[in-house]
Amino acid sequence: MSNNIRYFLKLALTAVMVLVHTVAVAQEKEKIWTVSPFLGVSSPELKLLNEGEFKSPILGSGVLVFADDLISDGFFFLIDNDLPEIGFGTNAGLEFQLTLNSRDAFVMGTSIWEGISTSVVTTEIPFQGVLSKAALERTGNISAMQFFLGWKRNIVHRPEKFNLYTKFTLHEIFDVDYKEDLVFAFQSGPAETFKRLIVMESQSTGILMFQLGVGLEYFMRDWLSFGIDTAYAIGANEFELGNGKITSDFLSGDNISLTLPTRVVDGKLRYLTDNNGVMRYEEMKLKFDGWQLLFRFNIYY
Repeated sequence: MSNNIRYFLKLALTAVMVLVHTVAVAQEKEKIWTVSPFLGVSSPELKLLNEGEFKSPILGSGVLVFADDLISDGFFFLIDNDLPEIGFGTNAGLEFQLTLNSRDAFVMGTSIWEGISTSVVTTEIPFQGVLSKAALERTGNISAMQFFLGWKRNIVHRPEKFNLYTKFTLHEIFDVDYKEDLVFAFQSGPAETFKRLIVMESQSTGILMFQLGVGLEYFMRDWLSFGIDTAYAIGANEFELGNGKITSDFLSGDNISLTLPTRVVDGKLRYLTDNNGVMRYEEMKLKFDGWQLLFRFNIYY
């Protein structure tokens, strides 16, 4: 056997021995970091969105042209297409934990929450001078991204068996997006098989929240546990949806005018209210206070 081969085998054996020793040391070393992917549901309050804007009607007027060229330019209509309240939305994210001792740990993470509501009605509206049948699909979609950090403390600690814990976290919601679509799918008249779309968009940032929760984790391995926790979040302040914009596919030749459930006033999104027959747009101040329930896998290393 040549000297080069002997040298190579000795080097390989040394590398294997170092690797085995490193793995053994790593296995004996206490695991202080944890990464936890989680998935669950959250139920933010959003009162004026659920109970206000989602219940706002769609008003309109248009022109009708009859066979003898008579024109009626005062044809008014109302479309009731309430959106169901968003009770729960999906919450998914990732959490990191730094274990300080057997009882205490520092946690931080990020997540995204999304809630969707949809409703479809069939109605008749004046379009290009003809009373046309249309299916109106209305969809409201709101999402929020957040970053959080806080403290976790084990109330009951059974090493490699289970932990019962409390958690206090501070949350910064840095991106709230709201989008509402109105899709008119015409089923008769000059626009049959065609669609007209109205999109209302708005957003908000910088919402500070505090959250207190309790949880339980059960160890399946010394490095892996399954957990479930619930918490309640309280906002430090209300927020409004700003940077609003509304776009529409309707053209001037369609001879139709719509009063929408929302309007942008000074960049803020306002919602339509009916006060004893008087229609007006009011401020929509919202809160994200509410419960959440999460399921997680905790990977220790």
